[in-house]
Amino acid sequence: MVFYMGYVMQSFKNPVPYVPTNRKTIRKMIEAAGIKNGDRIIDIGSGTGRIVFAVAKKHDGEVIGIEKSPILYLISRLKLLFQNKKKIKFVKGDFTQYPLNGINIVMCFLTPEGLSIIEKKLTDELSAGAKIVSHLFPLKNATGFKETKVLLNKKKKPSYLFIYNKL
Repeated sequence: MVFYMGYVMQSFKNPVPYVPTNRKTIRKMIEAAGIKNGDRIIDIGSGTGRIVFAVAKKHDGEVIGIEKSPILYLISRLKLLFQNKKKIKFVKGDFTQYPLNGINIVMCFLTPEGLSIIEKKLTDELSAGAKIVSHLFPLKNATGFKETKVLLNKKKKPSYLFIYNKL
């Protein structure tokens, strides 16, 4: 547990720290994505694969998790051994280098800095009709996308999902 907490705290030095998405939010992300049979879904900065595994349980399409951290990638791969899901793929690498051609839905929980790093890539590589589901943070410049906000909670500081449909 001490190692885990140390790793989480250390990750905050990166533009994309490790912050696991809770199950309730993951369910809402999947619902908001409107996934159809055959969709190819990618989770950018997939951490331990929580979103990837949740999507794969409910949908038949290919689900890809991209994770730069060797530790989180290894955890995802180990969890995959017990899932026996052939449609799940984990890639160890930088999400800015992974091609998005043919991806229908991008799931992410990135910081504003992380989103700004990949925003041009999303705009350039996603096809018309593709969707981005971003937990908590919006794109700074959503040119070429139709934005929809979905309220997650009504606490003192409400939180949202931001859904972008590529035009």
